[in-house]
This record gives sequence, C-alpha cells and structure tokens, in this order.
Amino acid sequence: LSGRFGSHILRLKLIKNQSLEGAHAEFITMLERDLGAKLRFADRTAFWVMLLGFVGTLVGIIMSLSAFAGGIPTVEHLKIFSSVMISGLFTAFLTTIVGAVLGYWLKYLCDQSEGCASSLISSISFGTRMFVLPELNKCGEEMPVKESRDGP
Repeated sequence: LSGRFGSHILRLKLIKNQSLEGAHAEFITMLERDLGAKLRFADRTAFWVMLLGFVGTLVGIIMSLSAFAGGIPTVEHLKIFSSVMISGLFTAFLTTIVGAVLGYWLKYLCDQSEGCASSLISSISFGTRMFVLPELNKCGEEMPVKESRDGP
C-alpha cells in the first residue's frame, strides 16, 4: 500500500510541476501576444503617418498645378500665379518632411520598443524559471501529509 501511495505522491508532484510550467508558458504567451499587438499598432501608425505625408505631397503638387488652370499666366496675373505655385510647393515639401520625420521617428521607437519587449519577456521567463517555480515547488514538498487513523 505504501508503494502505491508513494507513486501516487510522485505522480501528483509531476502533475503539479507540469501545471506550473504550463501556467508559466501560458502567461509568457499572453504577454508576448499583448505586447505584440501594441507594437503592431505603433508600426501601423508610423505607416499611416508616412502615407499622409505622401498624400499631402500630392495635394501640394495639385495645388501648384492648379495655377495653370486658367492657361499660361499673363504678366498681370504673374503675382497670383507665383503665390499659388509657392503655396502648393510649400504644402508639398512641408508634408513630405513632416511625414518622413514623424514616420521614421515612430518606426525607430517601435524597433527600440520591440527589442525592449523581447528582453523583458526573456528576463521574466528566465527569472520565473530560475527563482519562482523552484520556490513554488518547495512549498508543495514541505506540506505535510496527514495520515488518517482509524479507531476511537
């Protein structure tokens, strides 16, 4: 009877260790998924900022070309023509620069955050496996098993 009871205790310890490892793996997977979703959002934001910069460039060029809508300007209309051209080109260059700078800055931050997130997850996983899980296993081993006594 004690041999079966001892093997049962060993089997319970094995199941307990597997469930701790499983819970740890599940937590790490959940953490990776959550951080990954936030990083993908930041990456998409950088893409949209760059795209808006490109769209602004197209709008600025169209504004510049709209000066030619009335045909080739005469000397009297040269001042109006030049102000429309300069305004359109200013819009094009400004949106290009702002979109590129903000987009690349967001992309850089996203790449740095991805490295930090990966390092954080590795540190959490390593620390849990090295320090927390062994302590939890010790707690389970130190719990005394009460024997039931039959009798008065």
